[in-house]
Amino acid sequence: MLISSNITPDMTRSKRGDTGFLNKLLHIGLVRVVLGIAALVPINFIHHFFWDMLRDMEGPIAPYVKDLERVSMIVVLILLYKAYVYLVDQRPAYEVSTSNLLPEFGVGFAFGAGLIALTVLPIALSGSYHIDGFGAYSILFHGIIMMAFYALLEDLLFRAVLYRIVEEKLGTWLSVILVASLFGTIHIFNDNATWVSSLALAVGDLSLAAVFVLTRRIWMVWGLHVGWNFSQDTLLGMANSGTEGSPSFIMSRVEGPTWLTGGDFGVELSVLGVFSSLFLGLYLMKIAAKRGLIIPPVWKRKAEVSNVSE
Repeated sequence: MLISSNITPDMTRSKRGDTGFLNKLLHIGLVRVVLGIAALVPINFIHHFFWDMLRDMEGPIAPYVKDLERVSMIVVLILLYKAYVYLVDQRPAYEVSTSNLLPEFGVGFAFGAGLIALTVLPIALSGSYHIDGFGAYSILFHGIIMMAFYALLEDLLFRAVLYRIVEEKLGTWLSVILVASLFGTIHIFNDNATWVSSLALAVGDLSLAAVFVLTRRIWMVWGLHVGWNFSQDTLLGMANSGTEGSPSFIMSRVEGPTWLTGGDFGVELSVLGVFSSLFLGLYLMKIAAKRGLIIPPVWKRKAEVSNVSE
């Protein structure tokens, strides 16, 4: 099937024993989340440290050196996540198993690019999207690598760490809502952001959450995230979650009402962007429900066990 996985929710739960102080401590969800954040977030600071050194680098190989730095940071992120899961949960990190990396990333990327196409086409047909020129083809190559690093960092933190661990207690739907709310809230610090844009991002986050619920791996989520950001920003030259000014292949201007275009924040804020992501997310969650992948909260699971035992 197009979106399928042999990884079950039980496979991604902690396999650590429950006797002894350290084991009991590392079974606490909040502790596991904090350790996951502590393992991954410093890579962003390390990336910025190297980026500050490379920023003014010039010459024909300069863009490729910068790409190599980002790719290196991507590899380090994956290795750190594997180490975190091994040390804290004492199990293999199935979420980043590489057996289906390329096909799952490709399908996710197609979903992300397709959502942007469906969102931007009506904007263009309304006369609100204007093309002023074109940049070099190399911008596309460098842009996708730039988008890949930041998307992977967010997806590992919000999906593989936070959502996965919270779901063990709160179940699927409450965890989706909580993580989506946090995802939207943290973007309030972006340029041109408002509480309305944060709400729009939270609603749109359902599509990313649903893909992770279905696959329990990070690759398709990552592909969807990169496909959306790359198509909107690097390819079409539109604002991406409030961020503008990145090199783009198409040099463009967007005019028109914010409800249609998303304004200076980007199409995530537009009605079309919100509803296209919402529709995809709900459709994928429906598939997840049919496959029995929706996990009830722990108190409901305990009640069910109690009723069975009686």
